[in-house]
Amino acid sequence: MGNMKSLEQLNVAHNKLSGQISDSICSLPRLENFTYSDNYFCAEANSCLKLKDKDDGNNCIPYRPKQRSAEECRAFYSHPVDCSAFGCLPPSPPPSCPPPPPPRSSPPPPYYYHYP
Repeated sequence: MGNMKSLEQLNVAHNKLSGQISDSICSLPRLENFTYSDNYFCAEANSCLKLKDKDDGNNCIPYRPKQRSAEECRAFYSHPVDCSAFGCLPPSPPPSCPPPPPPRSSPPPPYYYHYP
């Protein structure tokens, strides 16, 4: 895909895709609209964040808004596709995805000093 120099729009939403969105796609010179929502991507290149119009929601990308829950992502990644059962070619091993961020804890309550 990285050689598609004239590509302006790309929509791969709702395909149960996983792994990382590479810089070679997001750096295509004419790409303006890239939709890869509703998959299980776990990382995206910094160049993807600079696209005019993109939708990366409902994936497993840490620190991005509107993503799947950590539990849903763990469940998906714990059951890899068995290509022998579906007749697909086994993929090359994907780069390991970072673990989801830990849940944020609330800050401690403010301390008020009382004078005697």
